[in-house]
Amino acid sequence: SVAPTASAGSAAHTVTRLARLNASGVLDEGFNFNIGAGPGSSVSAIALDPNTGNIFIGGSFSGSGFGVGVTNKLLFANVATLTTAVPHGLVVGSAVQVSGVDATFNGPYTVTAVPSATTFSYAKVAADVVSQAVTPAGSVGRTAGEIARLTAGGVLDGTFNTGGTGISGGAVNSLAVEADGQLVVGGTFTLYTTAGGATAVNQLVRLNTNGALDTSFNLGTGPGGGVNGLALDPSNGALVVGEAFGNFGGSTANGLVRLVSDSAVLTIVDDELNNVPAGSTDPLFSTGTGANGFIQAIARQTNNLLLVGGDFTLFNDVPRGGLARITTAGALDPTFLATSAGFTNTVRAIVLQADARILVGGSFTNANNTNRNYIVRLNTDGATDSSFNPGAGADNPVNAIALYTNATDTANLGKSIIGGSFASYNGTVRNGLARLNTDGSLDPTFDIGTGANGTIYSVALQTD
Repeated sequence: SVAPTASAGSAAHTVTRLARLNASGVLDEGFNFNIGAGPGSSVSAIALDPNTGNIFIGGSFSGSGFGVGVTNKLLFANVATLTTAVPHGLVVGSAVQVSGVDATFNGPYTVTAVPSATTFSYAKVAADVVSQAVTPAGSVGRTAGEIARLTAGGVLDGTFNTGGTGISGGAVNSLAVEADGQLVVGGTFTLYTTAGGATAVNQLVRLNTNGALDTSFNLGTGPGGGVNGLALDPSNGALVVGEAFGNFGGSTANGLVRLVSDSAVLTIVDDELNNVPAGSTDPLFSTGTGANGFIQAIARQTNNLLLVGGDFTLFNDVPRGGLARITTAGALDPTFLATSAGFTNTVRAIVLQADARILVGGSFTNANNTNRNYIVRLNTDGATDSSFNPGAGADNPVNAIALYTNATDTANLGKSIIGGSFASYNGTVRNGLARLNTDGSLDPTFDIGTGANGTIYSVALQTD
């Protein structure tokens, strides 16, 4: 996700906080065309649905966004029909904002018919208007409140929460797609609105595949602070939640357990097959006093041990500078970072390689008493991996890391994409985005030109 303008090669391209790049780093103009005006504000999280290839995005955007151009207008018998320059992704019931057409057509409406992929209709009581071109083109903005689903090609999916305005009262910070396609959403929000109305929620929800709120996911009073990280256990669907604050309240009727006030990690059980209510806390998972600061990132190792990163200095009262590993029962793993100093500042991203080594990004400039500017690779015991040498590294924080895991992409397998607020990597201009070789050096074949003109918060790699 990127801020409003990016560049590829020597030509600047206007994008709107979300962009897709080709394997060489060149902006994918087709994707850029499909998302139209894109989200209206920051995108903080991206998740890919492995079943469909659809793209979920979350952030602080709300209201009308993802606008596409309107090229033709028609009003007959109190029904307005507009033609768009690209597929609009709308369905009957979609909430839209029409602008730039004229005073008769402009305004907020609900779609009543979709004759084709590039036409849609809505009720409008006014005198007939013959079919005519809209010059210059107008726009139809599609409502997506801080959460949206796009097709793999970037078209807003109107079948997701049709007629609803989505999340409000705060931002989306994290997303996780379950094996059945349901979406878990974490952040600082307090409301979720569908076509049927608004429901009070508390910073953590699960959505069905159609975007409806999953009411079986019962958290009681829910988290006591913002949710910053989510990790799923693919073997049993258990969900680990990282919080800004550790208070997690619940009703006794649902068996929810309140965690100690300064615990920053908890497990949510999602095991309806064994009659464990979805959303119940796991009483067998206890982190003691937990972290003494925010949790910003979570990664689950193949042995189900959890890596948690953030801005803490203690975990369960044991010194752990920004990174800790905890067992399946929630206890601190004393063998990880046992003789290491940890990080001098916040850990924001954790990615596990196939060989179990660990890529870590954040706002630190030192890891385990070794100079490492905002990016480092650790061995399995937490010690700094000296074979990964970024040189001068990034010149500002790394917020996100994505690893190439597609075995058919032999040229890039094992390489990584990093995103953040940096302007250069090891002295070479790379504004906000860079690709690294497996040894930590910059991959010069991935050239984004002058790059993004704002901070990148999230990156994801599609299968192609």
